[in-house]
Amino acid sequence: MPEIAIRCHASHAKGMGHVYRQIHLAKILRDRGMGITFFISDHPPSIQLLRKKKLCLEILNDEEGLPPGKKGDFDLVILDLRDTQKDFIFKIRRRTGKVASFEDLGPGRDHVDLLIDCNLNPTESRKVNPGVRTLFGLPHCVLAAEFEEYHRRSRSFMPGLESALVTMGGTDPNNLTLRLAETFMSSGRELSVTFVLGPGFKEKEKADQLASENPLFKVLTDVNDMADLLFSHQAVLCSGGVTLHEALAVGTPPFVISQVPHQQEKTRPIAKSGAAVNLGLAQDFDPRKILQTLEIPQNQLMDMSRKGKELVDGHGIYRVADAMQSLIAC
Repeated sequence: MPEIAIRCHASHAKGMGHVYRQIHLAKILRDRGMGITFFISDHPPSIQLLRKKKLCLEILNDEEGLPPGKKGDFDLVILDLRDTQKDFIFKIRRRTGKVASFEDLGPGRDHVDLLIDCNLNPTESRKVNPGVRTLFGLPHCVLAAEFEEYHRRSRSFMPGLESALVTMGGTDPNNLTLRLAETFMSSGRELSVTFVLGPGFKEKEKADQLASENPLFKVLTDVNDMADLLFSHQAVLCSGGVTLHEALAVGTPPFVISQVPHQQEKTRPIAKSGAAVNLGLAQDFDPRKILQTLEIPQNQLMDMSRKGKELVDGHGIYRVADAMQSLIAC
């Protein structure tokens, strides 16, 4: 049985998007008969999540590659770290002959075998070592398998926006969830809002209190079917992480408040295409802006939904899994 190591970072500041993405991919690879071991930072919410999914894991410091061992222990190492260095990749290669890396903009990316980055235009492959196979562009978004099925479902929208989903990642480091909830409360606007709290969210009690004071609010944790939840709402307020791509796949118009600058970079071209509304960085965001922004006509919501589905089809996880399986077989 081929053995795969997945090395990714997770923290309150960095969020949990890397971990969620690799859990989705690990499920596909495990179903194809491969052994999976995660190596992650000491981040309790991520550790709990991996244990809940019954995935093997070991805890390492952020600076570590993999624990000592002999070459050949793993047939493939998957990195989801960003900005790797050349020396770091060479350390990883002491344990394996094949390395795949996600969204890596560091010099180490020129020394891996497979580089996946759905945020980069395929033409960016020219800037990478010719010996590295690249999977660039939105067709290579790694989403949970059910998104492909929801992508095929037709969408419709009411003349006035009736429901919105708020989901700001696994940790919500800028506390956007509460800021938006308080804004909706004070506005008096009749809008049904569902708030998803990630496992690293630190103010659940306050969110529950706000929900108890407003019958139009609902608070969810531990969501098992994000595709269905997104599909059941007419809009989503999200950060520029994985949820943005999930929303595009099911045709739910995303209104994006980026938690960190690199999310803003990937949001801009999507917003320029007309598939999303870019509300800027969380640090500069005034929640009062959202009330006017959500006064959006039905035909524009329909147009955003259609354009989003054109960008992301939900099949990317299989394209990436196929490429990794081929890499192992080489």
